[in-house]
Amino acid sequence: MHGKDSLRVFVSATTRDLGSYRKAVADSLDRAGCHVEVQEDYTAHGGKFLQKLRDYIETCDLVVCLVGDHFGWLPPDGAIIPSPARDAYAEQLVSATEWEYFLAIDCDREIFLYLSSDRFTPDAISDDTDEKATAHQRFRRHVERAGRDANRFSNASELAKNILEAFHLRALRKAEDHRSRVLPKCAQHFTGRAADVEWAKGKLRTEQCVALIGPGGIGKTAIAHEAIAALSPNDAPFAYFPGGIFLHDFYAAPIHLAAIENIVAQAGLFHLADREREPHVRALLSGPRCLVYLEGCEKAEDLPRFLALCGCASILVTSRREADGKGAAVRHITPLLKAEAAEMLRRHAAGVARDTDTLPAEGETVWHEIAVLLGRHALALRLAGHRLGTGNETPAEFRDLLRAQGFEHFDHDRRTKESLDLLFAHNAESLSPESRSAWFALALHALAPIHSAAIASTLNLDQTSTRKALSELVQNSLADPVRIASDSVGETEPAWTLSHALLAEWGERRLGAFAVNVMTIGLDPVPWTPHLLGRRSPRCRNEELHIRRSSGDRWSS
Repeated sequence: MHGKDSLRVFVSATTRDLGSYRKAVADSLDRAGCHVEVQEDYTAHGGKFLQKLRDYIETCDLVVCLVGDHFGWLPPDGAIIPSPARDAYAEQLVSATEWEYFLAIDCDREIFLYLSSDRFTPDAISDDTDEKATAHQRFRRHVERAGRDANRFSNASELAKNILEAFHLRALRKAEDHRSRVLPKCAQHFTGRAADVEWAKGKLRTEQCVALIGPGGIGKTAIAHEAIAALSPNDAPFAYFPGGIFLHDFYAAPIHLAAIENIVAQAGLFHLADREREPHVRALLSGPRCLVYLEGCEKAEDLPRFLALCGCASILVTSRREADGKGAAVRHITPLLKAEAAEMLRRHAAGVARDTDTLPAEGETVWHEIAVLLGRHALALRLAGHRLGTGNETPAEFRDLLRAQGFEHFDHDRRTKESLDLLFAHNAESLSPESRSAWFALALHALAPIHSAAIASTLNLDQTSTRKALSELVQNSLADPVRIASDSVGETEPAWTLSHALLAEWGERRLGAFAVNVMTIGLDPVPWTPHLLGRRSPRCRNEELHIRRSSGDRWSS
């Protein structure tokens, strides 16, 4: 049974000699999940018949054209011959089959062409007049000379089987041409989580949909990245997912159209017209097994609508919301074990210090105490580790500071947000005013990568000051440098994005007033990527995109 996102196919054939052949093909494709239409489906539309037929052919994914020995019927008087045949056939008979064939060419539809062979047995003997018979032979010669791959058929069952095989080969070919292996970046100093990674790897091999559910910053993304990397090694990148790997982050762009555009970009299908993109993505994901990795699904505006496009693809979901795991194999991600949390904290501190010998000499007890105070929460441990790696305070001093700020009850219920607010505020206080403003500017873009010129324009800073502010965010593990495509084909340029969605949420909520008060925020920066991708501000509850504008010379929030 086909759904609204099934491959749309039109089967063109004359009823007199090919009725049973067309039915065998249509039934076979329908069982395979395609949405199939034939000419007779439109006869009830009366005078609008031709326009309805034209509308379907113009928007379908492909046309199967069966050419037998019979001319068929003439289109109604006044029917416009499609442009590929208009000049050559202006004064000649054009059958309905020819009209459909040339319309498919005119609309640049993919065509599967099949001609009857010498052993072909028609449903009925042709009763064409000499004029119609001559016109039909002219059409057969035309398609043979046109250089299209015209397959031959002699019976209905063989024809239906061959077309199904051709559809399968088409999916294989397209997936091979456009498969993507855009691997996510594995977490630095990944620690523990062996059982979670093994579970995800195992389920991705056997289940169609796998979900990692847990609070923000707990480590869902890191686990997903490790599992994907393990299933796509450099020496056999397509062993488990021959159709490729596709990624989308709904936090950066929550509408389903943005997810489609992301897959189009990763598959290199930039040449497609807008109306062709969704059908091609649907066909691509319905081919050989591929993996669609979706981050931040709690922010998706219509997750079921996008999942309906994914066909038989394997799907890996990360979300803070339990409902997003419905129908999937679900793993609830919990805090790290105490020993693993303390080790992760030390590794991040050592990574900043470059050498564990430069870390303050503290007993294991202090590291364990800090890990417990931070709730063994992966994001909190990473930020705290970077802070300790700078050497500005000892682990014991940091532990006492956490206790003084109320971290004894850091857990993963209602206190999580309050505790993270304290930790983020603690990090923000240690930054320069320019870096705090850069944090706010990046937060407005969610997790969409932004080049430094956009940040400089937004903050009215010179490029040197902007890069210095961004570097400070990177050094504190608050932002990540990335590469994005430039205006020059094949070239990339540096860009920056915040390292976690929680940092973006907090920065937009808490740093806005500071940024406006301290810095002069320019009125007309470069176009804002989140709005182009469909991101909506958490403060905006209407159906229009929210763009921050003010009536004067300041940005307002």
